[in-house]
Amino acid sequence: MPATATLLTTFISPYPSFLRRRPAFTAGHGRQPALSRSHALPCSRRRVHAPDTAWRLHPRSFPLLARADDDIERVTPSSPPTQSSAVTARSRSPSAAEEGGGATSAPPPTAYESSLELLEYGRLCEHISRMAFTDAGRAWLRSNTAVQEVMQLSRTDSERRLALTAEVVQRGLHADWRPFDTLGQVPDLGTVVPRATRRGAFEGIELVQIARVSAVARRIKRVILRRSSTKDEPATDGANSATEMDDAEWATDAALANEPELTQRMASLHPDPELEREIGASLEEDGRVRSSASPELAQVRARKSDIKHKLNAELQRIVLTRNEAVQSKSPTIRYDRYVLQVKAHLRSRVPGIVHDFSASGNTVFVEPRETVEYGAELRRLDRLEAKLERDVYNQLSALVHAKGERFAETYRTLIELDAAVARARFSAQHRGRGVRFLEPGSERAFELRGVYHPLLLLQSGEREQVVPVDFAVSAGCRAAVVTGANAGGKTIAVKTLGLAVLMAKAGVFVPCTAARVDLDTCYEMPFFDRVLADIGDEQSLQQNLSTFSGHIQRMKGIYAELTPDSLVLLDELGAGTDPVEGAALGMAVLRDLVYQQRVRFVFVTTHHGELKSLQYEDARAFENVSVEFDDERARPTYRLLWGVPGRSHAILMARRLGLREAVVRSAEKLLATDPTSGGDGEGDAPRARANAMIDALEQLRRRQMQLTEEAEAKAAKVERLRKELEARLASVTERERAVVEARQAAVTDEVDKAREEIAQLIRRLQRGDVSGREVTSASEELKRIDERWRRAATDTREDSATDTAAAPSAPIEVGDTVQLSLYPGKNGTVVEASKQNRLQVEVNGIRVSAKARDVVLVKKASAAERPLAVKAAVPLSSNSAPSGKAAGGSRKKQASSGATKTAAYAVRTPANTVDLRGVRVYELPSLLDAGIDRSMGVGTVWIIHGFGTGLLKKGVIEYLEKHPSVARFHDAGMNDGGGGVTVAYLR
Repeated sequence: MPATATLLTTFISPYPSFLRRRPAFTAGHGRQPALSRSHALPCSRRRVHAPDTAWRLHPRSFPLLARADDDIERVTPSSPPTQSSAVTARSRSPSAAEEGGGATSAPPPTAYESSLELLEYGRLCEHISRMAFTDAGRAWLRSNTAVQEVMQLSRTDSERRLALTAEVVQRGLHADWRPFDTLGQVPDLGTVVPRATRRGAFEGIELVQIARVSAVARRIKRVILRRSSTKDEPATDGANSATEMDDAEWATDAALANEPELTQRMASLHPDPELEREIGASLEEDGRVRSSASPELAQVRARKSDIKHKLNAELQRIVLTRNEAVQSKSPTIRYDRYVLQVKAHLRSRVPGIVHDFSASGNTVFVEPRETVEYGAELRRLDRLEAKLERDVYNQLSALVHAKGERFAETYRTLIELDAAVARARFSAQHRGRGVRFLEPGSERAFELRGVYHPLLLLQSGEREQVVPVDFAVSAGCRAAVVTGANAGGKTIAVKTLGLAVLMAKAGVFVPCTAARVDLDTCYEMPFFDRVLADIGDEQSLQQNLSTFSGHIQRMKGIYAELTPDSLVLLDELGAGTDPVEGAALGMAVLRDLVYQQRVRFVFVTTHHGELKSLQYEDARAFENVSVEFDDERARPTYRLLWGVPGRSHAILMARRLGLREAVVRSAEKLLATDPTSGGDGEGDAPRARANAMIDALEQLRRRQMQLTEEAEAKAAKVERLRKELEARLASVTERERAVVEARQAAVTDEVDKAREEIAQLIRRLQRGDVSGREVTSASEELKRIDERWRRAATDTREDSATDTAAAPSAPIEVGDTVQLSLYPGKNGTVVEASKQNRLQVEVNGIRVSAKARDVVLVKKASAAERPLAVKAAVPLSSNSAPSGKAAGGSRKKQASSGATKTAAYAVRTPANTVDLRGVRVYELPSLLDAGIDRSMGVGTVWIIHGFGTGLLKKGVIEYLEKHPSVARFHDAGMNDGGGGVTVAYLR
């Protein structure tokens, strides 16, 4: 193998094949592609010096979206590799060094690689990968490349990932992770995608899988862009699920640039419905070519079927005629030929070609002479069928190659989307909270309250068994020094902070104490471009270094990788050497990181009390933090107390862990009498006073935290009770509303029945003259109906009395719109209001008298509307009295305004109707007296006088006013003649 091809195989072999990229150089020219250590991405390789020329592959913000042919750049040997661009050969193939010569060992890990290992970020990525739907997505998320990629993400990359996570969580939880669950139908095409941009035919099953990828991309894009119908179409049948669709149906890629993050990603999906249809029409689900793929293929297969039928018939005939020579009646196949199993000693009975013998030699596999031509024809047709099938595969493969780049981008985008969905599902499952990064250069305070260590959550399985950690960094603080008891949770706090920052950078929500995934609020923190950690001494032992030497080596690596926006995590700073020198070295390191290197934030744990004094030198830049210790139970609580220095409690912890009591007491005596501890040989009074002060501060802080937790719990309880009361009130209100509506419906039914009865009564009365007994009976029936209406309306009004009484109602005036309990659902206008709380309301042209308590105000009339309402009521009275007396209001008309109980039930019949049209004024008295006499039993008389000059109507009014049997009168309704008809009510 040429050297170039060998080296190329070396650096792509450990990665999923869909991440491999086709090099732009060719093997055999003596040039080796340089493996750059510039970034932790599959497109980055360590740069090595070649004799004349080397090659470097550019990184991309997300390697899955990089193209295959555009990332090669020629560099000269004079460009030395930089230390900041280091990715070890270990992250590639273990055999890379051997293939490159094998003489040198792998270089030590860089500081950020070591930090990722110390923080166990790879384990976290392994758990996140289990949330992916596709095999390729799982492989990518747990790959070394994806793990190390987090350090290279820019602020913009992380913000886009967090936005994408939030969108996916919101959509996924709302729709049970649809349509993202269809990603599970995407096959692993790691070996297929690189061939999409090159020549060569695909296998049938590969083409079916390509169609399935397009179908999944199509469905996801349709749902996300909301361009599909509300009915979800299945995507499991690959090409067969393709529907008619045009590229114009999709929003253009440029139009998606300002859309939400998830929508923008849809611009990289290029489904091809035409390709789906072609593959679906030509191939079965298992990749076999359909007979309908081409006419020639259909003919060949039909011919093969016919030949097989004839061949089997001939074989069966031979078996029947030469039964004694045949070992088995069932034909079999040897070397693509149909043969019979013939007994060896009767071989001559079945002439033909011998193709095989049994192991014992007792059976001979013979192709009978009569079927040789059939067999030869079948072999020819087989070859022809295979050729035609290859033609179909080639044609379909050509369609794929025509859009190979678009298909490759679609596949890579689906895998990237699957990785995003995995991060979102992990965030939702562990009740994470998003992160908002502070502005660059900001020194604002930031808090991370109630943060869980994600691996401890996964390990315990129950949130109640894991203690969350609080981080409260004040404004301008650059370093926090954590002191306190052994086994108090200091190292866990360091790892929790480191993992929280890495998760935020990677686009994963930070697990917190929220009841569910929190999409409403966000943590705020600075953006840290690097997380550099020195934790524990396991690596020192592995590298045959002492604890102190290991710490120094890692500090050297940290200094080499430092940036102003780094987060530095140092566990047990200054440990492993003389306490005095270790404390001095630790103080020097912290001062240098804060004042000289200007690192954004340093989080340090230590047992050196001298480091606590830094806070008193610069209270803004340094902060003391302690791990809480329960003196009563002699055990740590694993909580951080910010602003309070801690004590080691070593003797108490030794006693709790079971050390001999005599040894513990001896240590206590030595501590009390040791002059080097700050005492005078007769007791360490200064240390005792300092410890007492620290204890008092711890107790005060503990009390404050307790009060705060109690206040928060009470506030949460009050809020919960408020929501419960609101829910109960809403429920009661809904039930009351339902009851009122049911009563109103009952009233409406009563009204409908009453109207039907009135209509029947009117039809009976209008058929002709009726007797006084029938009229009296009808009047009594009207009264009964009226009483039933009012009783039903009163029941409904009493049901809603509480609601109406709760809010004070404004006085009802003329012109206001009201609703009568007697007529549910119908509004009327007040045309008259008396001081006795009685109203005249006009409903659909009919005046109804009602008490004020029997109406509900719907709308107050405006100042402009109120005079119009008064004028509208006046003509009803003035039409019948054009004289000054009528204009001022006659006695009978005024008295009638409050007694219109039966006004709505005045029934007109031939018997109680007096038609005066064409009559002279002097003829009125006799005609009116006769009509009034006829109508005495009915109670109303209808007088038709028309409009004309108005003299006839004036005479009618004057006569009615003087008649002793007339109680009151008014103009008829608009539907009954209006001002041309007067209705008189008899006493």
